[in-house]
Amino acid sequence: MSDAENSAEPSVSAEAWWDAIDASVLDVLAAAGGRLTVGEIAAKVGMSEDAARSVVTMLAERGKVRIAAVEVRTRPLAVAPSRAGSAMTETSVDRRRATP
Repeated sequence: MSDAENSAEPSVSAEAWWDAIDASVLDVLAAAGGRLTVGEIAAKVGMSEDAARSVVTMLAERGKVRIAAVEVRTRPLAVAPSRAGSAMTETSVDRRRATP
């Protein structure tokens, strides 16, 4: 028997595979009322946070979702914020601390 005959699973096109991932992300967003963090999406869909971030970014580029918030990272990144960016971050953190 050839390898093709041994394969019981039909092949799935790359487009169908991506469509299924996109649908999974959109489904969990809809079920949560449209507001989740990338980490929450990743956990609910069963993928890494980086993979979920990539999918959400692609969905946003195609107009399927709108990114409504930006998360301030607490771990060091490879880039440093400018003075203006640092001031904005400090102001934002101060506002969140003042909110009950």
